[in-house]
Amino acid sequence: MDKNSKKVANVLKLLSILIVIFISSLILSANFVPSKYLKDFSEHPVEEILPQEVFEEQTFSFSDRYVLSTGETFKLPDNYNLIPRQIDVEGRMAWLEVSRNGDFVDDEVMPISDDLESGWDVYSEDGNELMFRIYLNDVYQNKIDSVSTESVCVVYIEMM
Repeated sequence: MDKNSKKVANVLKLLSILIVIFISSLILSANFVPSKYLKDFSEHPVEEILPQEVFEEQTFSFSDRYVLSTGETFKLPDNYNLIPRQIDVEGRMAWLEVSRNGDFVDDEVMPISDDLESGWDVYSEDGNELMFRIYLNDVYQNKIDSVSTESVCVVYIEMM
């Protein structure tokens, strides 16, 4: 091979490597699902977050937004789980279920609402204690790859 042919071959190799890197980055970014990286509360009990003396003096309230897909189990404190059973993107609502230690506690079909007064109050299994309030902020189709999607809901959870 002459000198020019070797240069062209090296340029083509470099170009092909760059194309592979570019396509790989596109694939990775298209498959990113935020709900897979959400914090698992069962690993970090509330007592570790707040000193015990602060915990006894005030009611601890936690609130944040989470993206959950249909059937995904989201772990909450005290062995509670939140599971979106069905998400209706066109109807703008979701059927959510709460369980504890695998046992059904309550469920609710919730429409999307920006009104913080229209949350779903979830009580303890005996019905005496308000455990948390759930708000449905959004539902949409999340693209998984070039041919499939999944329904997801965005919930706002306030711990009581």
